[in-house]
Amino acid sequence: MNKNETVLITGENGSLAKKVRDQLKQLGYNVITFTSRKNSTKKNSHYWNIEKKTLNLKVLKKCDHIIHLAGFSIIKPWTNKNKKLMYNSRVLSSRLLFNECEKNKISIKTFISASAIGYYNESSTDENHEESKPGNSWLSKLAQDWEKSANMFNGIGSRVINLRISLLIDKDSGFLNKLLPFMKIGIVPLVGGKNNRFEYIHIDDAVNFVIYSIKNSKINGPYNLASDNKINLFDFYKKITKSLSKKYLIIKIPNIIMKLILGERFKIINSNIKVSSKKIINSGFQFKFSKIIDIIKKI
Repeated sequence: MNKNETVLITGENGSLAKKVRDQLKQLGYNVITFTSRKNSTKKNSHYWNIEKKTLNLKVLKKCDHIIHLAGFSIIKPWTNKNKKLMYNSRVLSSRLLFNECEKNKISIKTFISASAIGYYNESSTDENHEESKPGNSWLSKLAQDWEKSANMFNGIGSRVINLRISLLIDKDSGFLNKLLPFMKIGIVPLVGGKNNRFEYIHIDDAVNFVIYSIKNSKINGPYNLASDNKINLFDFYKKITKSLSKKYLIIKIPNIIMKLILGERFKIINSNIKVSSKKIINSGFQFKFSKIIDIIKKI
């Protein structure tokens, strides 16, 4: 590792970005961030405007690696306005970074971009590996364009890694953070099909793979970020409640109610996309929290 290397992280306010930033700093990397929040007071944080195609070029020229995690929250209502924000914050932001690097002859060693397992066909009953065909849904097409914009960096000699992230498990944010308040009163709301595949990765494992990708030059292309310990949704609920030495009432929330509340977004919650974890395992990466019991111990 070259301690003088500089890493740019976009989407600095996301839970994954924060943990990646902190870990890289501990390892001795110089870390800078781009944010869409104009008045950010964080050290080494720099404003960029994707719509106006403006960024701090002086800062970009210092970068050896880019970790592109920016993206307007996909769980916000899917209005036309929000869909545009979701798309632009992911796809147009990648193109902006590439265009500035190409135009100014900035050499980026590694470009790591977030993506999602929503890339795959949600109707498929097969287990998807990284070469499987993508789907036709709006979410899938977003992920496809997201990755295409990231892959533009191949054209200037960068190594590109697309992180097809499954459900991030983190007690301080996301899915589990919303579930815990219900569990405190002995209720577990089950949303979606109980036999649906529950594809997940602990946030610390996701962070570790990002770091692993920077250090290991053999890591290249798309990777399914999902535990190799496959489980369905209902079994996940049973395991996590059984371990906590307390009786819980698992309540199935009718799909029709969730569809009325969430609209199109219900597809995210009711996803039954199955993904293979063989490529990430064959890369030599080792999960710290592969099993549900490991995650329970952690939280």
